[in-house]
Amino acid sequence: MTRVTLDHLIGWFEASVCDLRNGELLMISLLGRNNGRVRHQREVDSRIGHQVGLEFR
Repeated sequence: MTRVTLDHLIGWFEASVCDLRNGELLMISLLGRNNGRVRHQREVDSRIGHQVGLEFR
């Protein structure tokens, strides 16, 4: 019985730490100045686009 309780507590603790990390990353991305937006750049190279490669087997 104690092993089940201990496993449950460890799982809860790991989930709490993960939630804390996700919240910290969210705040960093919201408060950060350079978060990858193009509108902060003065010039945009229109020749460069997102390239997606598909590989069929």
